[in-house]
Amino acid sequence: MSWDFELVAGPYGGTTEGPVWDGETVIFTHIPASRLLRYDPRTGETTEYFTGVNHVNGLCFDVAGNLFGCQQGGRRIVRFEKDGQTVTSLPHTLDGKRHNNPNDLVVDRSGRIWFTDPYSGIGDSGPQELDHMSVLRLDPAGGGDYELNRATFDVTRPNGILISRDQKTLYVAQSDYGLDRVRELRAYPTSMRTGRWASMCRCTPLAWTTGAHSGAWMA
Repeated sequence: MSWDFELVAGPYGGTTEGPVWDGETVIFTHIPASRLLRYDPRTGETTEYFTGVNHVNGLCFDVAGNLFGCQQGGRRIVRFEKDGQTVTSLPHTLDGKRHNNPNDLVVDRSGRIWFTDPYSGIGDSGPQELDHMSVLRLDPAGGGDYELNRATFDVTRPNGILISRDQKTLYVAQSDYGLDRVRELRAYPTSMRTGRWASMCRCTPLAWTTGAHSGAWMA
């Protein structure tokens, strides 16, 4: 299979991440400039969508069209409100400690927000407070509130995350670069009752999406 690649936006200085499709445009992050950009394929124009977002990395829409992002510098998950100006912070302490620098996230059909939480110390985010880097989950608690919980207890540096179309499997990239560590794609049951996982491949995917019918495409 051959592919033709076309440059549609940029290049920008530093890392761009988190592309999501809203039905008409692609929204993505420019991490060093702490901004969200929007590319319109109809006009070919790229415009600023949100600014001052404190090093947001991964982005994801929920089923209601709300946009959530991993605010690495603020050490929290945020929701970008539809007024184009307001950024709402979600709970960001676990057992009384701030979690790390969230990297990537996925929202399931129940509204649960699963996100990877490695530590990088980006910007002025401060020292690590938790003694682990895990997958965490924000569970809807009614009235627009959420409860923050730890979902995995065996990854050491999670990166990319994805949920299967049938909502039964959570894919997590274990991306620890230590010499004695294994980098692999893991598959967990979303019930998370046993903590058991299956190794899908020895690799380090940075971004991925599900296929039209099954499986996952990764880069």
